[in-house]
Amino acid sequence: AVVRTQSTGSFKTNHKAVNVSSKLSFMDQTEGFSTISESRESCSKLVFRWLDDLQEIWEDVGIKKEHQTSRIKVVHDNLTELMRAMITEEESRRDGYIETIQKCRSECQRLAEELETEYEEPPEGSTVLKQESSLRHQVKQLLKERQVRLRQAITLRNQEGELCARLGRIPEYIQSETVLTKEQVKEANTRIGMLTAEKNKREIKLAIAAKDILQLWTDLNIRARNEREEHIEAGSLDSFQLF
Repeated sequence: AVVRTQSTGSFKTNHKAVNVSSKLSFMDQTEGFSTISESRESCSKLVFRWLDDLQEIWEDVGIKKEHQTSRIKVVHDNLTELMRAMITEEESRRDGYIETIQKCRSECQRLAEELETEYEEPPEGSTVLKQESSLRHQVKQLLKERQVRLRQAITLRNQEGELCARLGRIPEYIQSETVLTKEQVKEANTRIGMLTAEKNKREIKLAIAAKDILQLWTDLNIRARNEREEHIEAGSLDSFQLF
């Protein structure tokens, strides 16, 4: 006869007591996992202990040897399924990192070519995580540099546009949505320098002409009669185009 006791959760048979809770308590152990070698050894010991405990229960119950073998096969199949699932999951995670590395490398190549600069490949033999971290960081830095260069293109375009508007000229077309090459930046700065010098020269001529006009008005006792003449009288010459 088999009787279950409510207080201890153990089974009493005519042979000996088998306490279920004591058999499973070892599953909560956390010792032996401080290093990889200790962790592997601990896992191996646990598997053998599980099998020993199962066999002890089966012997006590009176399960035949051939049936015990079939049940050990079930344990084997369950462990195999679990490990295959874990390996598949880890392989998927690794493949995800590798895919990210490939995307980051392609992005680094594209940005480096656009910015006329270089990027560093991770050291040979680096782990997947170190490669992914290195390339991801470089993509971030190259994107920051790209934003700086885009703002530079906008600034150059605005500067040249304002100067040409004042001088009555048609500005060179500077794309503000793409990064300028180093040669394009050099050419734009050269044009802006020339336009600035021309603007300063014409502003001096305009100031002299305005001074002469004001002197004539004074001699002839003439007052400003319209908005443009009021600007001359007030010395506000910025609204005049410098043809």
